[in-house]
Amino acid sequence: MKDIPKAVPAEVKIQPKTQEVSSAGKPRSAVQVGAFGTRQGAESVKRDVEKRTSYQAKIAPSTSGRLFLIVVGSYADRDSALKVRDDLRRNFGFSDCFVTGLK
Repeated sequence: MKDIPKAVPAEVKIQPKTQEVSSAGKPRSAVQVGAFGTRQGAESVKRDVEKRTSYQAKIAPSTSGRLFLIVVGSYADRDSALKVRDDLRRNFGFSDCFVTGLK
């Protein structure tokens, strides 16, 4: 008789993906934690996110190129990104973070 796999506990953190576009070519979602006019400010918050959480953050330019955005993850669906956003807000104090689309 085969072993039936156990369900993953709800408290397991969703790990960010590295691809920005799914294999089906659908847009992906991420969680934006902040936006700064200087790379130094963005680096500081990026380090803070990675130090306080299990999420990998990255710095990306805004569409205008004037701001440095701190984003977490690249998720295939909005619901996954919303779970991460809620975790960052509730458990780590990043109250202004929000879900955004990746291009």
